[in-house]
Amino acid sequence: SDAVTCNSRGTVNENGTCSCTADSLGNWQQLAHVASTNINLAGSHYANGYGTPGSGNVWIKPCGTFSNLGSGSVVHIRVTMGSVIDIFYPSGSNSLCDMLQDDTKHIWYNPSSFSFVTPSYHGSLLGGSTNYYPSSVDGRRYLSFWGGSSYRGCCHARSSLFNAPVDTAAWNQDFDIYVRTVQDWTGPQCQYSSSATCGSKGKAQADGTCRDCYPGLYGPQCQNQCNCVLANSESIVCSASGACTCKSGYSGRRCECSTGQYHTGSTCTACHTTCMTCSGPSSNECTSCIAGYALDGTRCVLSATAVTSTAGGVTTGNTATISGRTLQVTKRTSTSWLRVEYNDNFRSLTSTSTSACNWEVLFNGASCPSGRVSGTRYSTSSQNWRRPGTIVGYCRGLSAGTVTLTVRVTQFSSYGCQAETGWNGKYFTLEATEVEPDNPSTTSSFVQSQSVPLATTASVGTGASGTDTGYVSGRSLTFTKKRSDSLMRFTYYDSMRAYQNQVSCDWEVRVDDQSYSSSPLRITVYQEPADNPLHFRTLVGYWPGIAAGSHTMQIYVSPTSGYSGDCYTGWPGIDYFVLEAREVMAGDPALHYVDGINQVDTRDSGVITGRSLSFTKQNATTALRIVYHDNLSAESTSGARACKWTILIDNSPCQSGDISSSQYTSGPQRNRKGSTVIGYCTGVPAGSRTITVSVGAVSGYSCDAYTGWNQRWTLEANEVVLL
Repeated sequence: SDAVTCNSRGTVNENGTCSCTADSLGNWQQLAHVASTNINLAGSHYANGYGTPGSGNVWIKPCGTFSNLGSGSVVHIRVTMGSVIDIFYPSGSNSLCDMLQDDTKHIWYNPSSFSFVTPSYHGSLLGGSTNYYPSSVDGRRYLSFWGGSSYRGCCHARSSLFNAPVDTAAWNQDFDIYVRTVQDWTGPQCQYSSSATCGSKGKAQADGTCRDCYPGLYGPQCQNQCNCVLANSESIVCSASGACTCKSGYSGRRCECSTGQYHTGSTCTACHTTCMTCSGPSSNECTSCIAGYALDGTRCVLSATAVTSTAGGVTTGNTATISGRTLQVTKRTSTSWLRVEYNDNFRSLTSTSTSACNWEVLFNGASCPSGRVSGTRYSTSSQNWRRPGTIVGYCRGLSAGTVTLTVRVTQFSSYGCQAETGWNGKYFTLEATEVEPDNPSTTSSFVQSQSVPLATTASVGTGASGTDTGYVSGRSLTFTKKRSDSLMRFTYYDSMRAYQNQVSCDWEVRVDDQSYSSSPLRITVYQEPADNPLHFRTLVGYWPGIAAGSHTMQIYVSPTSGYSGDCYTGWPGIDYFVLEAREVMAGDPALHYVDGINQVDTRDSGVITGRSLSFTKQNATTALRIVYHDNLSAESTSGARACKWTILIDNSPCQSGDISSSQYTSGPQRNRKGSTVIGYCTGVPAGSRTITVSVGAVSGYSCDAYTGWNQRWTLEANEVVLL
């Protein structure tokens, strides 16, 4: 019978179970929606209703509609104002209507004590509390008011418990009101209720458990406290299993683990350094990646948007948009910066006394708003060089959305310019990577250390220096190294010149006024015969063994040992230099490098001595980003010479596109200068791989090559995901 089987709380079914009469009344039902429109909400609005339920900016159902839910402590309302949740029930024997039309008849659920308490009443308005009553609980000045003024609701959309930090108290707040009863019998014999089973702090289920526990609680009977770490969590609310919703960069059941950690029992353990969040310590257990990396399954590998192509071939002229050099990037945020590298073959020629051609990367057809990303080559009439180069730059101030990168060459100032871009089928590289700084308002430096396990810091500036011996003015970067077992990867981009005949200058990276042991990290420029070649150049190199903590990177210029040198650095007012310090992890399975110093090889054909990098490629679907930095020279005692240095993978050129450095000289001359080549190779199978460098003559020319002189060389391979 209904009485025996269903405890007089429902109707018995033929199978002996019950359809409980009040079960659905325990679900939240919406009573009011107030948004966008200023309205003087009075008690009469809640008594009589307002507007059409479910339609428009403001509507309220008559409170009598819910008289079947009971009165006193069994009928609960939930007021949501922004992220803040307040739960109330009528005091004593007051009804729902009594409470909604007054400010002294509500009992409040205190989410810090997980109990219902009588607040300090305001004395007017509808609901709410006296000034600063809840401040010790969640930082607010008032509990939520649902009327009594001509400005909708009051007072907070955030608190220290809900989407911290707390906001300033103000009227004109949008809000919604929901209502339910906790006498909502359910179960096979209607034996469970939200009041008896869940302590009036959740919704009873037919199996005797609870769901939708009130803020800060979880568990089968809503008996457990979430204990979310509020500084790292979105709110005090957690899931049915007790998992809190963490802010970006935090993890763990209670969000107790910071960036780069995962929760193991009662402790936080470090993820692999490429992981932002993870499920374990290895490189194959990442769930999200640090900036600049992308998930490849459960691994994080370097991410980049890049195009490498011979399309367009050679472009000539003193003002031209370079054919084929176009790249579209979808920028995710307006606060991020774009890090750009452009590698190509360049020539600046003139029939007059001097030539100065400037190659600039444009963003949606315009210069970078924070400073040009460009490089200039200045030559005299005696020079007829074709040499590769890499332009490096950071650009901020670009809006989110599609950004199109192109390359334009122009004549600089009153100098002549007959530019040639691309030569000998060389594959150019145009690359952009979106990076997010710690402080988006910073104008001249990029710093990313607070939100990542391994820091990247860069400085961008302009200005020239005629210093021959000493630190170059303005070329200083302070960075923080976060780990003692990591490596530093340094990049230095600038204009550099050694002037006159048989002169040579070194530009050296120093850290805390110290050289890298007995083999400095430097780029060398040697000039013969007399000339004035001010060209952009890029240094790339690694420095292990630097302690964790704050350090300063500077550039020290001096004549090469045994030579004189009239050194000049920078091109004022047109090209921006870049100093970059990037922390990387030793043993990263996706990043490999080898380097050396003073390993001279004078062969004109064949594989260059020492330039060999063996590693295991982890995944067949990733691309290889290859960087080769060395001192390269195509030399001549008479007549034209042209040499080509080619990256080989397992003794063969890259099948998806040649990665090489071709140099031409009209002779006679010896110009030994640091050079950097960047390229991408796709379709390389997983497994053991070896990268080497070979040299040979460009078709139709003889080659007199000189590889490696007075500086450190670097050969690097990084597995990347092309976006």
